[in-house]
Amino acid sequence: MDAHEEWPRFGNAAVDPATLGEEGVELGALLAELGAELDDASVIVPDRGWRVLRVPNSGDVVMLGAPVDEDRRSWRLAQLTPAGDDEGGVLGPRRARVHPEPHPLRASRADRRRGLRLRWPGAAYDGDIDRVVIDVENVGDEPWRPEDEVHGWLRGDVFHAVGELHLPGGKSGVVSLEVVVVGGMARALPLDPGEYARIPVTINPAQWPELEPGRHELHAMLLGLGVRTDAPLDVIVTRAEIQRHRARLGARHREFPARSSEELMAERLEMLRALTVARERLHAVVDVVLAAASDEAARVAVQQLLGCTSTAADAVIQQSLRRFSAAGAELISLELSELEQPDESEPHAAAD
Repeated sequence: MDAHEEWPRFGNAAVDPATLGEEGVELGALLAELGAELDDASVIVPDRGWRVLRVPNSGDVVMLGAPVDEDRRSWRLAQLTPAGDDEGGVLGPRRARVHPEPHPLRASRADRRRGLRLRWPGAAYDGDIDRVVIDVENVGDEPWRPEDEVHGWLRGDVFHAVGELHLPGGKSGVVSLEVVVVGGMARALPLDPGEYARIPVTINPAQWPELEPGRHELHAMLLGLGVRTDAPLDVIVTRAEIQRHRARLGARHREFPARSSEELMAERLEMLRALTVARERLHAVVDVVLAAASDEAARVAVQQLLGCTSTAADAVIQQSLRRFSAAGAELISLELSELEQPDESEPHAAAD
């Protein structure tokens, strides 16, 4: 298991407990050491006690923080954003953007998922892969209660599962397990001992061209909580099912070139990272798209602005604005944190 599973978190970002016990320094001194400037819109509260809390494995966003209460349960956070172009096209300094409200320190994922199990029920698979289901079950002795809200825009625990289909001796395709929807939002449900919530499973439509007929093993994991199935579910993918779903995609996808699971995963990571940066620079993205004379020009402009691949740039342009909302950004963060897990022995995960 990843050691970071035992670390406390701000939002979905794991932080080393050792950094939380440091004394910290004045924000100005820390920014000078990091070669950054304070964003004009930021409010410095407090001025002392600042330290680097987290440096991601990928990307340029660094988390800074300072406690605002004596027991260090509430923190003022800041993000050190990537350097950006000014109006003259000159690369400006990195800037620290301080969040206007304090953030609570959350328990570790290992603590928050305690008692939960992800299982394939007896009715999980009846021969129709389009009707597969999976259960989130409380096998503990105590009631399990989700965090309904962490901090204003940031939702608490969600029952959003992802998975992967494995061919015997290899991998083939990626699966998305649809969220449980309660009141129009994806969220976790409170579970008493022995209770469970059932999640329907659907295969990402774009992955059907990658699938091969035959027996597959379906692995799954809950995003955010990191609960994994103990054993895969055996399913049979028939040639007729593949042809039916390929037909729904249209002629453009019927000749979709075969790619490995690793290639699909790398592409997915690139897209998620581009979406993360695009949300930080959304106004600039909109400006270059509006100024573009063609779809190709828009793609090139976004690719240059974000420093991403052309495929990721296309994905950014094609996203609904809902994807850049607070709720959408939260799911992006959840998935990205799962895909960047260093343990290569575990199956990767991706959502549709």
